[in-house]
Amino acid sequence: MKSQAFTPGADSRDGDRGVSEVLAFVMVFGIILASVGLLSMTAFQAMEEYQEFEQVNNAERAMSALAENFDDVVRYDGVEHRYGEIAMQSGSVVTSPNGTTLNITANDRPLEDEHPEFENVTDDGKLTLGTFRYEHGSEEIAYESGGVIRATEFDGEVDSVVREYPPIRYNEETDTAVISLVAIDADERSLRSDGSIGVSMHVEDRTTKVLEGDDLEIRAEDPDTRYGDAWDDVLEGWDGEHEPDRVVLTIVEVEVDY
Repeated sequence: MKSQAFTPGADSRDGDRGVSEVLAFVMVFGIILASVGLLSMTAFQAMEEYQEFEQVNNAERAMSALAENFDDVVRYDGVEHRYGEIAMQSGSVVTSPNGTTLNITANDRPLEDEHPEFENVTDDGKLTLGTFRYEHGSEEIAYESGGVIRATEFDGEVDSVVREYPPIRYNEETDTAVISLVAIDADERSLRSDGSIGVSMHVEDRTTKVLEGDDLEIRAEDPDTRYGDAWDDVLEGWDGEHEPDRVVLTIVEVEVDY
Protein backbone atom coordinates (compact mmCIF):
# COMPACT_ATOMS: atom_id res chain seq x y z
CA MET A 1 0.00 0.00 0.00
CA LYS A 2 1.38 3.28 -1.14
CA SER A 3 1.28 6.13 1.20
CA GLN A 4 0.39 9.58 -0.07
CA ALA A 5 2.79 12.28 0.81
CA PHE A 6 1.43 15.18 2.72
CA THR A 7 3.00 18.60 2.09
CA PRO A 8 2.36 20.98 4.90
CA GLY A 9 0.93 24.35 3.70
CA ALA A 10 -0.19 23.22 0.23
CA ASP A 11 -3.89 23.73 0.91
CA SER A 12 -3.08 27.06 2.51
CA ARG A 13 -1.20 28.23 -0.59
CA ASP A 14 -4.04 27.15 -2.84
CA GLY A 15 -6.47 29.07 -0.64
CA ASP A 16 -4.31 32.18 -0.69
CA ARG A 17 -4.10 31.98 -4.46
CA GLY A 18 -7.87 31.76 -4.69
CA VAL A 19 -8.34 34.73 -2.40
CA SER A 20 -5.83 36.74 -4.43
CA GLU A 21 -7.68 35.94 -7.65
CA VAL A 22 -10.99 37.01 -6.11
CA LEU A 23 -9.46 40.24 -4.82
CA ALA A 24 -7.90 40.95 -8.21
CA PHE A 25 -11.25 40.37 -9.91
CA VAL A 26 -13.01 42.66 -7.44
CA MET A 27 -10.39 45.37 -7.92
CA VAL A 28 -10.55 45.15 -11.73
CA PHE A 29 -14.33 45.13 -11.64
CA GLY A 30 -14.30 48.13 -9.31
CA ILE A 31 -11.95 50.02 -11.63
CA ILE A 32 -14.22 49.26 -14.57
CA LEU A 33 -17.30 50.44 -12.66
CA ALA A 34 -15.52 53.61 -11.54
CA SER A 35 -14.37 54.31 -15.10
CA VAL A 36 -17.86 53.78 -16.48
CA GLY A 37 -19.29 56.02 -13.78
CA LEU A 38 -16.73 58.74 -14.45
CA LEU A 39 -17.32 58.57 -18.18
CA SER A 40 -21.08 58.68 -17.64
CA MET A 41 -20.79 61.73 -15.39
CA THR A 42 -18.46 63.48 -17.85
CA ALA A 43 -20.71 62.67 -20.78
CA PHE A 44 -23.79 63.80 -18.87
CA GLN A 45 -22.11 67.06 -17.91
CA ALA A 46 -20.97 67.63 -21.49
CA MET A 47 -24.48 66.91 -22.73
CA GLU A 48 -25.95 69.40 -20.24
CA GLU A 49 -23.45 72.07 -21.29
CA TYR A 50 -24.25 71.45 -24.95
CA GLN A 51 -27.98 71.69 -24.28
CA GLU A 52 -27.53 74.97 -22.41
CA PHE A 53 -25.33 76.29 -25.23
CA GLU A 54 -27.99 75.38 -27.79
CA GLN A 55 -30.75 76.90 -25.65
CA VAL A 56 -28.93 80.23 -25.56
CA ASN A 57 -28.20 80.00 -29.30
CA ASN A 58 -31.90 79.41 -29.95
CA ALA A 59 -32.75 82.38 -27.74
CA GLU A 60 -30.30 84.52 -29.70
CA ARG A 61 -31.95 83.54 -32.98
CA ALA A 62 -35.37 84.29 -31.50
CA MET A 63 -34.23 87.69 -30.21
CA SER A 64 -32.74 88.52 -33.61
CA ALA A 65 -36.07 87.64 -35.23
CA LEU A 66 -37.86 89.86 -32.70
CA ALA A 67 -35.45 92.72 -33.41
CA GLU A 68 -36.09 92.39 -37.14
CA ASN A 69 -39.84 92.36 -36.50
CA PHE A 70 -39.67 95.34 -34.15
CA ASP A 71 -37.53 97.22 -36.67
CA ASP A 72 -40.71 98.20 -38.51
CA VAL A 73 -41.78 100.17 -35.44
CA VAL A 74 -38.48 102.01 -35.46
CA ARG A 75 -38.32 102.77 -39.19
CA TYR A 76 -41.89 103.57 -40.19
CA ASP A 77 -44.06 106.32 -38.74
CA GLY A 78 -47.28 104.48 -39.55
CA VAL A 79 -46.34 101.29 -37.67
CA GLU A 80 -47.30 101.55 -34.01
CA HIS A 81 -47.34 97.92 -32.87
CA ARG A 82 -45.51 94.66 -33.44
CA TYR A 83 -45.76 91.20 -31.86
CA GLY A 84 -43.41 88.21 -31.69
CA GLU A 85 -42.60 85.13 -29.62
CA ILE A 86 -39.56 83.78 -27.85
CA ALA A 87 -38.97 80.20 -26.67
CA MET A 88 -37.96 80.38 -23.02
CA GLN A 89 -36.56 76.85 -22.46
CA SER A 90 -36.21 77.33 -18.69
CA GLY A 91 -34.80 80.82 -19.17
CA SER A 92 -36.08 84.17 -17.93
CA VAL A 93 -37.15 87.41 -19.57
CA VAL A 94 -36.27 90.61 -17.71
CA THR A 95 -37.60 94.12 -18.36
CA SER A 96 -36.84 97.39 -16.61
CA PRO A 97 -37.09 101.14 -17.25
CA ASN A 98 -33.39 101.29 -16.33
CA GLY A 99 -30.51 100.16 -18.51
CA THR A 100 -27.84 101.46 -20.83
CA THR A 101 -27.51 105.24 -20.71
CA LEU A 102 -26.27 107.16 -23.74
CA ASN A 103 -24.81 110.65 -23.51
CA ILE A 104 -25.87 112.70 -26.54
CA THR A 105 -24.41 116.10 -27.35
CA ALA A 106 -24.92 118.49 -30.24
CA ASN A 107 -22.25 121.13 -30.84
CA ASP A 108 -20.62 120.14 -27.54
CA ARG A 109 -23.81 120.88 -25.62
CA PRO A 110 -26.44 118.46 -24.24
CA LEU A 111 -28.95 117.52 -26.95
CA GLU A 112 -31.84 118.88 -24.90
CA ASP A 113 -30.26 122.34 -24.89
CA GLU A 114 -29.97 122.44 -28.68
CA HIS A 115 -33.13 120.49 -29.53
CA PRO A 116 -35.68 120.50 -26.69
CA GLU A 117 -38.22 118.61 -28.82
CA PHE A 118 -36.51 115.36 -27.77
CA GLU A 119 -38.46 115.13 -24.53
CA ASN A 120 -37.16 111.72 -23.45
CA VAL A 121 -33.60 113.08 -23.31
CA THR A 122 -32.72 114.61 -19.94
CA ASP A 123 -31.45 118.15 -19.48
CA ASP A 124 -27.88 116.87 -19.28
CA GLY A 125 -28.20 115.00 -22.58
CA LYS A 126 -28.79 111.48 -21.29
CA LEU A 127 -31.07 108.90 -22.85
CA THR A 128 -31.86 105.71 -20.91
CA LEU A 129 -32.57 102.78 -23.22
CA GLY A 130 -34.33 100.54 -20.68
CA THR A 131 -33.96 96.77 -20.47
CA PHE A 132 -35.41 93.82 -22.38
CA ARG A 133 -33.26 90.70 -22.18
CA TYR A 134 -33.31 86.91 -22.00
CA GLU A 135 -31.29 85.18 -19.29
CA HIS A 136 -30.18 81.57 -18.93
CA GLY A 137 -27.58 80.90 -16.27
CA SER A 138 -24.73 83.35 -16.79
CA GLU A 139 -25.67 84.01 -20.43
CA GLU A 140 -27.75 86.98 -21.59
CA ILE A 141 -29.31 88.00 -24.90
CA ALA A 142 -30.40 91.65 -24.84
CA TYR A 143 -32.44 93.84 -27.17
CA GLU A 144 -30.63 97.18 -27.14
CA SER A 145 -31.97 100.12 -29.16
CA GLY A 146 -32.96 97.95 -32.10
CA GLY A 147 -29.86 95.74 -31.93
CA VAL A 148 -29.03 92.44 -30.22
CA ILE A 149 -26.21 91.97 -27.74
CA ARG A 150 -24.94 88.70 -26.25
CA ALA A 151 -23.24 88.82 -22.87
CA THR A 152 -21.72 86.56 -20.22
CA GLU A 153 -21.52 87.50 -16.56
CA PHE A 154 -18.68 86.09 -14.43
CA ASP A 155 -17.64 87.26 -10.97
CA GLY A 156 -19.68 90.42 -11.34
CA GLU A 157 -18.06 91.34 -14.67
CA VAL A 158 -20.04 91.36 -17.91
CA ASP A 159 -18.39 90.66 -21.28
CA SER A 160 -20.59 91.64 -24.21
CA VAL A 161 -20.50 91.43 -28.01
CA VAL A 162 -22.80 92.77 -30.73
CA ARG A 163 -24.84 90.19 -32.66
CA GLU A 164 -27.14 92.59 -34.53
CA TYR A 165 -26.18 96.25 -34.84
CA PRO A 166 -28.64 99.01 -33.90
CA PRO A 167 -29.93 101.15 -36.80
CA ILE A 168 -27.07 103.65 -36.88
CA ARG A 169 -25.97 104.14 -40.49
CA TYR A 170 -23.94 106.50 -42.64
CA ASN A 171 -24.62 107.13 -46.33
CA GLU A 172 -21.49 108.30 -48.12
CA GLU A 173 -23.32 109.36 -51.30
CA THR A 174 -25.59 111.81 -49.49
CA ASP A 175 -23.18 112.48 -46.62
CA THR A 176 -26.04 111.74 -44.24
CA ALA A 177 -26.12 109.83 -40.98
CA VAL A 178 -29.38 108.10 -40.05
CA ILE A 179 -29.50 107.35 -36.34
CA SER A 180 -32.49 105.64 -34.72
CA LEU A 181 -32.50 105.03 -30.98
CA VAL A 182 -35.08 103.00 -29.07
CA ALA A 183 -35.89 103.70 -25.42
CA ILE A 184 -37.89 100.99 -23.63
CA ASP A 185 -40.51 101.98 -21.09
CA ALA A 186 -41.30 98.81 -19.13
CA ASP A 187 -42.10 97.73 -15.60
CA GLU A 188 -39.42 96.15 -13.41
CA ARG A 189 -40.32 92.53 -14.05
CA SER A 190 -38.91 89.03 -14.52
CA LEU A 191 -40.64 85.92 -15.86
CA ARG A 192 -39.28 82.37 -16.05
CA SER A 193 -40.95 79.74 -18.20
CA ASP A 194 -40.36 76.44 -19.97
CA GLY A 195 -42.60 77.29 -22.90
CA SER A 196 -42.90 80.22 -25.28
CA ILE A 197 -44.14 83.70 -24.47
CA GLY A 198 -45.55 86.45 -26.64
CA VAL A 199 -43.85 89.84 -26.65
CA SER A 200 -45.48 93.01 -27.98
CA MET A 201 -44.03 96.45 -28.65
CA HIS A 202 -46.15 99.62 -28.73
CA VAL A 203 -44.97 103.09 -29.73
CA GLU A 204 -45.52 105.69 -27.01
CA ASP A 205 -43.59 108.59 -28.53
CA ARG A 206 -41.59 109.23 -31.68
CA THR A 207 -39.47 112.29 -32.45
CA THR A 208 -37.50 112.81 -35.66
CA LYS A 209 -35.32 115.80 -36.40
CA VAL A 210 -33.02 116.61 -39.30
CA LEU A 211 -29.90 118.21 -37.87
CA GLU A 212 -28.06 120.33 -40.42
CA GLY A 213 -24.39 120.86 -39.69
CA ASP A 214 -24.65 119.87 -36.03
CA ASP A 215 -21.67 118.16 -34.46
CA LEU A 216 -23.54 115.22 -32.94
CA GLU A 217 -21.78 112.86 -30.55
CA ILE A 218 -23.12 109.75 -28.84
CA ARG A 219 -21.26 108.05 -26.01
CA ALA A 220 -21.97 105.10 -23.72
CA GLU A 221 -19.79 106.35 -20.89
CA ASP A 222 -22.03 105.75 -17.90
CA PRO A 223 -20.13 103.46 -15.47
CA ASP A 224 -23.32 101.48 -14.83
CA THR A 225 -23.71 100.59 -18.51
CA ARG A 226 -24.03 96.81 -18.52
CA TYR A 227 -22.96 96.27 -22.11
CA GLY A 228 -20.17 98.81 -22.39
CA ASP A 229 -17.93 96.57 -24.53
CA ALA A 230 -20.66 96.06 -27.11
CA TRP A 231 -21.58 99.74 -27.23
CA ASP A 232 -17.95 100.70 -27.69
CA ASP A 233 -18.03 98.49 -30.78
CA VAL A 234 -21.31 100.01 -32.01
CA LEU A 235 -20.09 103.58 -31.67
CA GLU A 236 -16.48 102.98 -32.69
CA GLY A 237 -15.39 105.10 -35.61
CA TRP A 238 -18.12 107.73 -35.45
CA ASP A 239 -15.90 110.17 -33.58
CA GLY A 240 -13.78 111.81 -36.27
CA GLU A 241 -14.34 109.17 -38.97
CA HIS A 242 -17.78 110.42 -40.02
CA GLU A 243 -18.59 114.11 -40.11
CA PRO A 244 -21.87 114.19 -42.05
CA ASP A 245 -23.50 117.38 -43.25
CA ARG A 246 -26.91 116.06 -42.22
CA VAL A 247 -28.02 113.83 -39.37
CA VAL A 248 -31.51 112.34 -39.29
CA LEU A 249 -32.02 111.56 -35.61
CA THR A 250 -35.04 109.55 -34.48
CA ILE A 251 -35.76 108.61 -30.88
CA VAL A 252 -38.63 106.19 -30.36
CA GLU A 253 -40.02 105.47 -26.90
CA VAL A 254 -41.76 102.09 -26.77
CA GLU A 255 -43.60 99.96 -24.26
CA VAL A 256 -42.72 96.26 -24.11
CA ASP A 257 -45.32 93.82 -22.73
CA TYR A 258 -45.26 90.04 -22.34
